[in-house]
Amino acid sequence: MRELARLCADAAETSDDLAARYGGEELALLLPGRDLRQAKAVAERLRRQVEAAAMAHPASTVATHVTISIGVATAWPDAAAGPERLVAAADRALYAAKAHGRNRVVGRKVALAKARRH
Repeated sequence: MRELARLCADAAETSDDLAARYGGEELALLLPGRDLRQAKAVAERLRRQVEAAAMAHPASTVATHVTISIGVATAWPDAAAGPERLVAAADRALYAAKAHGRNRVVGRKVALAKARRH
């Protein structure tokens, strides 16, 4: 897990990017200012780097080496919508990646509600 965490941290390209552990075996990589295409490109580079590292995974019934499935979600900040929608979209994208064979990137663009005008 440490090697995987290091690879995720290395995927951070700017000082505003953040890699963090999120849940048991999940990691989050926050990439402020990226659109879906840019975020998916970062995710795909990370996926290929993990695959190339060929870290042994003897406990897995899926693969002999560690692979990663990545769910990407993007949205521009909106004062009327909390971060929960973005996290939920990333989670749905992650499960879609796993359902479609694992070791892949799936992205979703989140439509956040418009702020109410008074």
